[in-house]
Parts: sequence; structure tokens; C-alpha cells
Amino acid sequence: MTLPCEKLSLSQSCVPPCGITRGISWVLALAWMGVASNAWASRLMAPRDSAPSPRATGMGGAAVAISDDGDAIFQNPAGIGREDGDFSKNALRGFSFPNATFGANKYTLGMYKDYEKSDDRPSAIEKTILSASEKDVVYGHVSAFPYITLWRFQLGVLTSAWGEGSLTHHEDTKESAYSTPSEPLTYTRTISAQGLAQIALVAGFSLPYKKTGLSLGVTGRFAYRNSFQRDIEATETSARKSSESYRSDLNATKGAAADVGLLYQTRAPLLPSFGLVVRDVGDTWYAPLKSTGETEIEKMNIAAGVAIRPDFGKSAAFVLGVDVQRIHDSRLILRDKVKMGFELGLGASDSTAPFSLRGGYNLRAPSVGIGAHLLFLNVDVSYAGEAVEGGNGTRVDMRSLVRASVDLRL
Repeated sequence: MTLPCEKLSLSQSCVPPCGITRGISWVLALAWMGVASNAWASRLMAPRDSAPSPRATGMGGAAVAISDDGDAIFQNPAGIGREDGDFSKNALRGFSFPNATFGANKYTLGMYKDYEKSDDRPSAIEKTILSASEKDVVYGHVSAFPYITLWRFQLGVLTSAWGEGSLTHHEDTKESAYSTPSEPLTYTRTISAQGLAQIALVAGFSLPYKKTGLSLGVTGRFAYRNSFQRDIEATETSARKSSESYRSDLNATKGAAADVGLLYQTRAPLLPSFGLVVRDVGDTWYAPLKSTGETEIEKMNIAAGVAIRPDFGKSAAFVLGVDVQRIHDSRLILRDKVKMGFELGLGASDSTAPFSLRGGYNLRAPSVGIGAHLLFLNVDVSYAGEAVEGGNGTRVDMRSLVRASVDLRL
């Protein structure tokens, strides 16, 4: 981005590094152009992956019983240090850097290209607002999670940001928050926008019980965050009047969260494994850093899964998984989710296969993905649908995720 960093940060005293904020700023730019009112939406935060995995996404999100890579710390901590059903005996198992992930949908990529080409970028954003339709969804994600794995312990630093927005048409004309007796303003369209930037210390470990196939795990996270949830008047006048108002509405918080998980690997035919994970145990409360801020709550959710690993020989690996998830958030239409997916690895008999093909279904849309592990360089790509809830119903938004990292496994 070529705009000054200080104009794009989430707040003037932004806690997360300015670089990561700048990277997501083009995603949030649409949201920052205008605000329908100064009132915040509910401080209940919808559940979202802290560091979405292109591998798991390509498999439809079915990863609870398949956790055998660096994402286990987020998906099921009982899988930390686990590889192809077994646990590494090396004290230093490996590390990954920068482990960077980028995500967007087609509409947002097009918006970004227009934004970069424009000589008048504020006008380019206004044009996007005025031309948006209900099928258009703004979405972007960027994150980095360098980590090190020691025996069955994993430690890393997560820096991430994401933003999302969708349009709603209102049947009745509404009065603008910026309306005055001398200049009455109304609107019939609203963009519901939300976003979050954070930096977090993440640590976890797993404890396998010998000869039983059972392992337990726990993950702890401590994060500083900046977030917003708001409705935007999709009118040219209101957008211009409120182009800087986002600064006073951002909510800065800090808090600690914990996840616990269980994995059970059997030696029966097809090597079935079973997983259970509880995320945000007991609900996670993020305390405001300012007296004018509000507490944010992320509700606890539970997921269970089963997976099988048929023997395809030494030159191939295959895994098939099914997950069931329950989200304890009554605002969500899809609180119960069924996810299923598979991965076919070619060139090795475990998750380190040089080339992998993936596919899945997450109740609302199919997903596909590929992975390439060449020497120390790993690249994973996925394309999947996500249900987006708006004032005019639920729609499916197709999104891409790309991750690149340099990994050393010992």
C-alpha cells in the first residue's frame, strides 16, 4: 500500500504492528468510509478461526480428528507433535516461518485492483459503495504465525487481521444519522461491516498416554485486539461526511483464551481416530483497554470428529474425516455444522507428502485445495464457500486462502 500508515491503522494507538494493519486496510476501507450511527452492535463476537488453515479449509473444515501438522494448536491441541497418528520422539521437532496466510474473495480482489489503479482512491471506494449489490461481499484476511515445536510443546506469535462486509436493502426509507433540518438525508441501503486486528502469544502442549492411543492437549492464547462492528449508510453523502469517524468507534481489548482437546487413535483396520475439542472454554472475555470501550465475549463452541486412514502404501497417503460442530451463539442461523473432507497425498505415506489434493463439503458449499511441500518450502491453496448472514438472508460467499511457509521438520 502506498497510503501513509498512520491513515490506515486501526487506531492512532494501534496495538498490532502497523504493517499487518496496512496489509488488511484495503479490505476494511469500504467499512471505514461511513457509519450509520455511533452505536455499537452486540459485543458478542461471532466465532472465527484465529488462523484459518488452507489445508483444513480445502477439506471442508473437517480437521478435529486429523490434527497432525502445525495448525493442531488451533484445531485440536491434542495433535501437537503428532504426525500420521504417531508422536515425534525428537526434542526439537521443527519450526515454521513466516507461515503467512492471505485470503480474499473475487469481489474484494476486483475492488482492490480498482483501488490501486485509481488516482483518487477515496472516490474509488465511494464508487464501490454506490455500485454494490446484495450478492457482493467484502472479505479479506492476512496473518502470520511463526512457531517452534519442541517435543510435544508448541509456541508461536500470531499477528492477524480480517474484515468483512455485506449489503442489505431496507423496505422502508430510513433517516440518516447525519441528517439536519437544513439538509435532510435518508438511505435505503446498509453495509454491515466487522473487522478485527490482533497480536497474540499462543502456546500449547499435548500429553499422549503410552500404549492407549489416547492424547490430551491444551492451548492458551493471550491477545491484544482492535475490532469494530457497525452498519454503514451506503450513500455518497453519508460516506463522505463520516470518512474519519471510525477512529473513535474502534474497540481495543485484551484477554486470555483456552482450548482443550482429545484424540484417540486405534490400530483397527483403516486406522480410525476420534477427536473432541472445546474452544474458548467457559467463554472468553476480552476486557476493554479504554474506559469508553466495551467487553467482548466469544462464546464457547464444541466440535467432535472421526477420521480414517486407509493404507495406500509407502508412496501415497489418504485420510477421510467428518466433523460435527456446535456453536453456543443464539444469533447464528447455522449453529450446528457438519463438515466432511478428504486428502490424498502423493509421494509419501504421511502428511509430509510432496503433493496433496483435497476436497470437502461444509454443509453450505463444496471446497477444494492443493498443497505442495518442496524441500523446506510449503505452499497450500484452498477455495471454499462460507455462509454469510445479512439482513436479507444467508448467502454463500466463495473465498480463497493461500499460505506460504518455510518449514524444518526433524
